[in-house]
Amino acid sequence: MLLNAPSKTPINKFSSEFLLTPDAKLEEFALCRVDIAAFIEKTFKTISPGIPFEYNWHIHAISEYLMACYKRDIKRLIINIPPRSLKSVSCTVAWPAWLLGMDPKTRIMAASYSSSLSVKHSIDCR
Repeated sequence: MLLNAPSKTPINKFSSEFLLTPDAKLEEFALCRVDIAAFIEKTFKTISPGIPFEYNWHIHAISEYLMACYKRDIKRLIINIPPRSLKSVSCTVAWPAWLLGMDPKTRIMAASYSSSLSVKHSIDCR
């Protein structure tokens, strides 16, 4: 359900702020299991409630690169984008949680310039 063209529309149809039926919740769960971009959106809304999620092309790009890493097409990845662009949420909160959901035996190591930031990301991931 990713959008091909950059826009500020939601990544998935579950993005609006209404109560989901049980079937829609299952469908959302299934989408998040296969689509890292949808999982990033869900993660953002979980750790930052009340702040609107604004989809942009870079979220699609980050998710494509993370999927390539997951598939082992890319062995090393550096993402350089401006601050406040969801890089930390995508790469150190959502992606490790998504990986652990796919395979609980996965071992992940994340590093940061600040120990308090590393701890915050670890707590958000849990």
